[in-house]
Amino acid sequence: MANVAPGIEQQGRGYRIRIHHQGTRFSETIAGPCDKRHLRQTIKRRDYIMSRIKVGLPIAEEDPLLIKNVARQWFESLDIKSSTLSLYRKTWDQWWARWESLSPASITPAMIRARFSESSAGSKTKKNALSVLNKVLAHCDTNPNPAAAVKLPRARKQYVERYQPDELEMLLARLEGDVFVYFSILAGCGLRPGECLALKAQDYDGQALSITKQVTDYKLVPYTKTNVRRRVYVPQDLRPIIESNPNMALGGFMFCKPGGDYYRSASKHFNPAWRQAHLDCGLEPRRSYTLRHTKAAQLLSMNVPPAMAAAQLGHSVAMFLNLYSEFMPAWSHEDASILEPRF
Repeated sequence: MANVAPGIEQQGRGYRIRIHHQGTRFSETIAGPCDKRHLRQTIKRRDYIMSRIKVGLPIAEEDPLLIKNVARQWFESLDIKSSTLSLYRKTWDQWWARWESLSPASITPAMIRARFSESSAGSKTKKNALSVLNKVLAHCDTNPNPAAAVKLPRARKQYVERYQPDELEMLLARLEGDVFVYFSILAGCGLRPGECLALKAQDYDGQALSITKQVTDYKLVPYTKTNVRRRVYVPQDLRPIIESNPNMALGGFMFCKPGGDYYRSASKHFNPAWRQAHLDCGLEPRRSYTLRHTKAAQLLSMNVPPAMAAAQLGHSVAMFLNLYSEFMPAWSHEDASILEPRF
């Protein structure tokens, strides 16, 4: 077996690292395709081991070829929003933490498919999990990347729930106080709940709301979910409702606890009232996010140009049309005659 680099020789389907330094001996075989990328990975491993031996550190500590350490290094290398990083970590912990004691080279497409077969999660969730694994394995130059060989079935477009106009009217009539104002804004402007919780009095100028921040993971952050700052038009009938909110005169958060602090979640103060309103109206409880879908359907039915409607909701046009290209007949103000050809 000839050396392909100092301290490295090819052995079967891999490269073997052999180090003998001042009485310390080390030997390890790194399985793989024995190509240039695999050799570079092995050289990195050799240099890491050698650096630890030279300063007297234990070789086994923080083995960088264990996938848990590769994942940690990848997370630390990311320059992204804290909420996105938190989501990546949660996805990793949920799907791949069981493999953290393995080396990246030991993971196979069959193992990944078997992991997915254990779960009843939807295609989109599995796709997101596969993406995280793919990026972690790519971070340490795993070649071939087993995650890249796994193909998931394309997710079917699911029906997006929306309220009928009469349902929405009944629900809002059951609310009062700041809860009524909160859900009226969600319905009238299509904001995300976290964006609504982050609103301050100065964000409203009498005609529109300035959306530049949100409450996520129980904290206020200076960006929205899609990093899009936008100005959202406030319908005429919603304006007096906003202006009736006593907190507007105080100049702080539109929705706040006694003392002026913002709500870190809608789960205790707002959502229970929304659920109860459904029960009082004899309706199956739905998420408050359904109000955002309903606003999108309303905008489309009113023939608002998709680009303008997408801008109101903070979506790209492509995402907006993918989600909301169909809308409820109850919102339509047109008849079938517009489909007749005209010559």
